[in-house]
Amino acid sequence: MLRASNNLITRGNRYSFRIHVPRDLVEPIGKNEIKIALGTSGECEAMRLARSERNRIEEEWEQLRAKLKRERRTADDLTESRIWYMATLFFVAELREQASRPWPDTYTQERADQELWHLSQWNDVSSSVYRGALKLLDQAEIELRQRQQNYPAPQGFLKLQHLLHAAMSEAHKRSMIEHFPG
Repeated sequence: MLRASNNLITRGNRYSFRIHVPRDLVEPIGKNEIKIALGTSGECEAMRLARSERNRIEEEWEQLRAKLKRERRTADDLTESRIWYMATLFFVAELREQASRPWPDTYTQERADQELWHLSQWNDVSSSVYRGALKLLDQAEIELRQRQQNYPAPQGFLKLQHLLHAAMSEAHKRSMIEHFPG
């Protein structure tokens, strides 16, 4: 039985404390909820212990948030798996956008091919890809530190841009196949 107001759970005649981890801390903590056996069968004692546990845990969460803020991730720290995850999110969003965009009746296979060729030209779309990569970094709260003009961008950020470019092209190809079957 769960008592929502004080996060108490009973199993048999023993009390435990359960609390859901806030969304912003699920990844660093590694779980969705925390359960702690209170070691008592008395309701009043369990309520007192639950308040104490709640206060202790919420203080730990505030300390963790402060630490995470100090250790703000940067594009220099992008891992291979994080880059692919972000590119996948972008690709899925591109597919949805392509699917929701109506094709004009005057749109021809030739025009679609021209647009696809245009998309394949890095110099023509690099600013769109750059903005898309910056947006993904911002959503993931990853900082792209301002660099000196001649200093190269972090390798992870460059790889992310190239994957986003490939995702844009692939989403457009799939949309073309849907619109011009055969």
